[in-house]
Amino acid sequence: LKAGMFDTAESYHESYLELVPEDAPYLYNLAVIKQRRGAFNEAAELYERSALYSRQPDLSKMALSGLSECFLALGRRAEALEKLREALKYAPTDALILGKVRELEAGAL
Repeated sequence: LKAGMFDTAESYHESYLELVPEDAPYLYNLAVIKQRRGAFNEAAELYERSALYSRQPDLSKMALSGLSECFLALGRRAEALEKLREALKYAPTDALILGKVRELEAGAL
């Protein structure tokens, strides 16, 4: 998204979520916007809610992976690893997540 579009998209998603606060895809999209802006605490809370309300395994996996990235950015390595392991329940053969788990376990991230 272009810089000006972030503001519009963020505002739209926030307004929508006031009406439908448990919409997992909208929670996820707003989390991505917040994360790209560097608002990792806000993004983490949104990813958590998205994973909680999601009924779609792929969305749950993506939300937990995004949550893990936010935890890493906040220096919360143990929680990041925990969320990646949780994401693996939805995609046990996901090479990207498996690689991140190995790197975290080895202390590389």
